[in-house]
Amino acid sequence: MRNQIYACRWLVCVRFAVATGCLFGNAHGMTDSLRVEFPKCGLRADIVTKDISGKSRKGFPINKMFDLSAQLGPSSKLTEVQVDANKTLPVRFTFDARMHEHNHGMVVKPRVAQVGDGIFTIAGVKLHMEGKWELLFDVKTASCEERQIVALTL
Repeated sequence: MRNQIYACRWLVCVRFAVATGCLFGNAHGMTDSLRVEFPKCGLRADIVTKDISGKSRKGFPINKMFDLSAQLGPSSKLTEVQVDANKTLPVRFTFDARMHEHNHGMVVKPRVAQVGDGIFTIAGVKLHMEGKWELLFDVKTASCEERQIVALTL
C-alpha cells in the first residue's frame, strides 16, 4: 500500500509538470491552479489557491493563512475502471499537508466544506515553514476511495 501511495504521488507530480511545464518549486512562479487526477475513482479535482478574502492568488504563501477551492468532476484521463454515474459523486473530499522529512504536519487543521455540486472549500490552510511539503488529497465515493499526494517545495 505504501509503495502505491508514493507511486501515485510521483504520477500526480509528473502529470502536473507535463500540463504546466513546471513542478512545484518556488511559490513565486507558480500558476494559480492545480489538477489532481484520481484515476481509480475516475475523478479529477481542479484546485485553486485563494487568499483569506476569497481572491485568487498565485502560489502558496509561507506562514500565512490561505484557502483552497476544489472543483471535482469526471476524470479527463482514460481509466482502467469503468465509471458509472454513481461513482462520480463524491461522498467525501479531504485535505491535509505534512512535512514527511520533519515528521509533522500543519499547525492548524483546515476545514473542508462542500459548497455546491462537486465544489469544496478548504479553509484555514497554513504552511508554516519552508521546506518539502506533501499535499494530501483524499476522495471517497460509495464505491471507491483514493489518495493522491502532491509534492511541494516552499
